[in-house]
Amino acid sequence: MKKKLISLLLVVALIATIPAAHMSAKSVSMTKSFQNNKKFTAMVKDVGPWWMRAIVYDGQKSVVLTKKNKIQMAADIAVINHKYKSYNDGNKVIMAKKDLKKAYKDLFGTTWFSMKNIEKKNSPQKSTRTIYLDKTNKIHVNLGDWGDSGPSFKIVKVVKSGLTYTATIKMYMVGAMPKTLKGVATMKFRKNASSVYGYKMISLVAKAK
Repeated sequence: MKKKLISLLLVVALIATIPAAHMSAKSVSMTKSFQNNKKFTAMVKDVGPWWMRAIVYDGQKSVVLTKKNKIQMAADIAVINHKYKSYNDGNKVIMAKKDLKKAYKDLFGTTWFSMKNIEKKNSPQKSTRTIYLDKTNKIHVNLGDWGDSGPSFKIVKVVKSGLTYTATIKMYMVGAMPKTLKGVATMKFRKNASSVYGYKMISLVAKAK
């Protein structure tokens, strides 16, 4: 009877450990690999200025991904990838919807987004948003100007857990002023073969320092 009880307890203990083993994926450091990964560093360089603008110029203490923010971020990428004819002294462009959708897919792995999440303005000249629609539903994007200084980014840590990577990125302003730490971003991402970056963004939290 005693042997049967001991055997039963061992079986119960073994079963109890199985779910835990599956649930807790081991984290692996990938920092050096991603610091030298040209596609990922290009992704950070392309999307980083959007985070910085929100923190440095809009005065936000923290930035997270929302439906509107995703579209605005994709608009920045589309401007980088396409040579649009600007207007209003070179500060604005009118963007093709297909270009915005392509940039959105490269960043987030899907072409789905709703035009309802783009703010409408009666007059394009009065808008201070990154992206907005005019009366005819044309997509306008404000380009902005960093002046004598600009953003710089340093990938300080990347870990992999299961299929998900988590990167810690420091954000600086450099140029005319001394190099100044402005914030730290935590970005989660996964592999995506269809993206020009090779990865898609899952989540983002950028906080001001």
